[in-house]
Amino acid sequence: MKNKTFKRIVYRGKVRFRICPRCGGTGTFNSGETCYYCHGSGSIND
Repeated sequence: MKNKTFKRIVYRGKVRFRICPRCGGTGTFNSGETCYYCHGSGSIND
């Protein structure tokens, strides 16, 4: 049980989603363009 929980937390928190530093997680720039860094998703996969 402990191992499973730990794995899930690491997978979801650290590896999977991070807020995109270019657009701040919105997916678009102030000009209305789609963010090229995260392709409009607002988060990046490491």
